[in-house]
Amino acid sequence: MDLRVMTKYGLLIISVLVASIINFLIIGFVKDYYPEQSMLSVLIDMLVTVFVFVPVFGFVGLYVKKFSKSYLEKSKDLGKNKKKGFLIGFLIAFVLIFFVFAYVKHDMDILGLF
Repeated sequence: MDLRVMTKYGLLIISVLVASIINFLIIGFVKDYYPEQSMLSVLIDMLVTVFVFVPVFGFVGLYVKKFSKSYLEKSKDLGKNKKKGFLIGFLIAFVLIFFVFAYVKHDMDILGLF
């Protein structure tokens, strides 16, 4: 697979996961103030989802080419070549997001830090 395609999809995956965490936190905050089984709660849930995911995908669309070029150059230092550096960087980001996802969405303290 081409490295630019891998970078594009890697950034998309990381962006979706981060947006999902942000969405979950905002909706959890909003549900403290509005009853869960109301029409207003459903509308707020939908609006928050749109306001979180649309900018993330807009950001990815605008900056993916610029970011991927600079990321590929810097990731070359991490590994012996660009592809290995990208995979190592993606794996590190994915593991960090996994820990945050487990803690925020599933109340699991994997490392025993909290």
